[in-house]
Amino acid sequence: MIMYEEALITALATAVITAITTVGANKALLQRITNQLDELENRVFDHERRLSKLEGKINGAKVV
Repeated sequence: MIMYEEALITALATAVITAITTVGANKALLQRITNQLDELENRVFDHERRLSKLEGKINGAKVV
């Protein structure tokens, strides 16, 4: 019976450690994805700002 209990405790400990490690890895991955999305969003907004400035220059220009 002791062997069974030790095996069960080992299996449970391994499962808990695996779960904790997986959660940590997933959290790091999600953080990296969030950071990349923020960077891409900033780039898009920067391009939109530049386009708006160019459109303003074109629309504000006098047509001769």
